[in-house]
Amino acid sequence: MLTEAIHGFGTKCCMCVSPIFPEGYDVSEGVASHFVQGDGTKPEYGLEMTEGMIMQVADYMVNMSVACKECGFDGVYIHNAYKLNYGRFFSPVTNKRTDKYGGSLENRIRAALLTFEEIKNACGKDFIIETSISPFDLEDGGWEMEETIRYAEILQGYADILHVRSTDIDSTCVLGFHGGPTPWLPYAEEVRAKAKTEVKILGVGGYHDLEACDRLLADGKVDLIGTACGFIADSDFGLKAVEGRSDDVIPCIRCNKCHRPPDPEVKSAMCSVNPKWALEHRLDEIVRPPVQCRKVAIVGGGPAGMNAALICADRGHSVTIFEKTGKLGGLLIPASVPSFKWPHKKFLEYQIHQVEKRNITVKYNTEATPGMIEAEDFDVVLACIGSEPAIPPIPGAGDDFILTAKDVLNDDGLAGDKVAIVGGGEIGVEAGMHLAELGHEVVVLEMQSLLAMDCAPVHYRVAFEKSWKAQPDFHSLVNVTCTKIERGMIFYIDSDGNANALDCDTVVLATGSKALSAEAAAFFGTAGKFDMLGDCKQPGSLQKLMKNSFYIANQI
Repeated sequence: MLTEAIHGFGTKCCMCVSPIFPEGYDVSEGVASHFVQGDGTKPEYGLEMTEGMIMQVADYMVNMSVACKECGFDGVYIHNAYKLNYGRFFSPVTNKRTDKYGGSLENRIRAALLTFEEIKNACGKDFIIETSISPFDLEDGGWEMEETIRYAEILQGYADILHVRSTDIDSTCVLGFHGGPTPWLPYAEEVRAKAKTEVKILGVGGYHDLEACDRLLADGKVDLIGTACGFIADSDFGLKAVEGRSDDVIPCIRCNKCHRPPDPEVKSAMCSVNPKWALEHRLDEIVRPPVQCRKVAIVGGGPAGMNAALICADRGHSVTIFEKTGKLGGLLIPASVPSFKWPHKKFLEYQIHQVEKRNITVKYNTEATPGMIEAEDFDVVLACIGSEPAIPPIPGAGDDFILTAKDVLNDDGLAGDKVAIVGGGEIGVEAGMHLAELGHEVVVLEMQSLLAMDCAPVHYRVAFEKSWKAQPDFHSLVNVTCTKIERGMIFYIDSDGNANALDCDTVVLATGSKALSAEAAAFFGTAGKFDMLGDCKQPGSLQKLMKNSFYIANQI
């Protein structure tokens, strides 16, 4: 059913298949192996696969490929980057064999080429084989870029498409910490420029900008472009590519929650900027056709308010946003300030641009009141007035010299040379990194055993941690409880129960938010329909407020 649906649009489709090594075995003996499962407390080592086992793995891959062809797939993708799968053979770090599958490059790629050849023999020369490789091995003694270029040449006749991916698995998803939208492009470019091969070189990792992708293809920098998050962040990514609507593509904020949500209780897939993701089968229930044009007031122009405004306008309603400041964006403005939060800044700019493109009235520097709204005779009022920083029950935390993460993100000049941040969640760490990057000496104090426990755990956390550890002026104390705050001093108890004091010029609170629910509820009764959206209903992540506003706005 899947392949029939895809072929209906004149599109090719390949299925990812992965080699399964025999239990307890790896490419070489004495090499730490992710194929051998242990209790996680120490590296596990496998036995060296025999040549017969290598042939068995190849046979398995052939059988899987034949099954995929019978299901209508046009080819298979065999993922070998990051020293995974046949990548274990590629790297001299993991391949210590002394037989025909070890030693020279030709020997180390033999198992993969054997498998590719047998798949072609079984499925036909036109059956597509995609595979991938990291441009070089980060570990000493691994393969170099010259071998990757040579591999692309030898691959001709065995495979059709070569993905040149990132150097390690935790960099596979391009995040704000990686410095730019397509940091691995130079590697794919180099392979494309130097390899004398007809194998198509595919660039992958952060390719979301349609105009940039067009230029890369036109200039021959790569032959093909791969993107996954582009289609997750925007369900109409492909359609907008065809129609040339690059400025309408919803930017991925690169939070990596599509890999795995930070909340262990949440089992479903999620996207921070595309509420439709993983709800496609329920959209008929959620997106109800509007009965008639409504006059809609949206109080607050943060991300939830803008998202609701865009949906309501697209549904044919007359929309007015009341924004008490001179800018749209709400808390997304300070959240976009750190250098590594450039994906959030792009999303903020996208939302503002989309509001400007539509027939939406925005009343800036206008703090709406219930009387004002009632006087304009709106049919629907959506309160999106956000939240305020929560003050923890710590003596001194409410004093006037205390700053919040929002304060220092909006104006780092408010902070002195030595800054103590109370709260080591994602926001507290981001604020600390931002200040440290600007030359402040920062100490983050956190009650839990790890910083940023609320961030996405897969790939994102590793890159996040590498980034804050790379800041020489960023420091942290975990498993500590703050007991009192005075001007120039924080008192805390460490994990051993010892009382300590930390001197500082500035104290910054990053201890969560408090919903402005009562203020939002004051607008109840000013129109026939009323609802609260975003942080004023319940403080949460961008993902939660985007989904909340999506549900409510599509019922109007």
